[in-house]
Amino acid sequence: MLLAVALSAAVARASPATITRHDAAAVAHAINLRRSDLPGYTETSPHATTQDQKFVAEFDKCDRGVPQTRALLVAHSQSFAGSGLDQTPGVSAVVEIWPSAALAERSLTAVPAARYISCFVSYSYAALRSEHPKGVSLRISGATVPPLVQDSDGAFNYRFTAEIRAKPAATAANVRQRSTGLSVAVYFAEFGFVYGQVVVAASLTTIEKPPSRSLEQHLARSLLARTHKAVG
Repeated sequence: MLLAVALSAAVARASPATITRHDAAAVAHAINLRRSDLPGYTETSPHATTQDQKFVAEFDKCDRGVPQTRALLVAHSQSFAGSGLDQTPGVSAVVEIWPSAALAERSLTAVPAARYISCFVSYSYAALRSEHPKGVSLRISGATVPPLVQDSDGAFNYRFTAEIRAKPAATAANVRQRSTGLSVAVYFAEFGFVYGQVVVAASLTTIEKPPSRSLEQHLARSLLARTHKAVG
């Protein structure tokens, strides 16, 4: 899934090398998230289900951006999960290689941030509502925050928060105690950049605590450094 962005100022540099369809897989592999980026995390295989693909197609219609199907290649990283006291159950990334730098940039800039947030919130609400009974209340909000990297052709950074509250059973005891039920906050961060024909997006999901900014910066800088090395 692609993100609407506010482009950061591009830094003057030599143009990246052209990536052909033949080279796309090797370039994406050289860039993508890997085990060494997240020591101590558990690695799981990526899983792009038919439902995920349907979600992406419907989301593209909602935000009216450039369809992901126009990319030369879309490569999902392995997924990683923290353990023990780590409240980061999900970390992953996707690398997209586009036919041209202009189309890669357009895939991001074609969608206003407000529209992207609205589509994300609407589809996330529908997905969560289908998984929870009517006794659970949901509230989802989203916003843009400053990008994590500068030395690219554009960068984006989104934050979403889902508040999930289970309403208590209407018993005499909890009425007297004015119980508000169980409440859980789930945070979702999605950030990345465009560089030449390459768009990289990383995502973190955390529970109760917002994503670690130091972890986000580490991942963004590592992915950008490998992109510079792979593309030139």
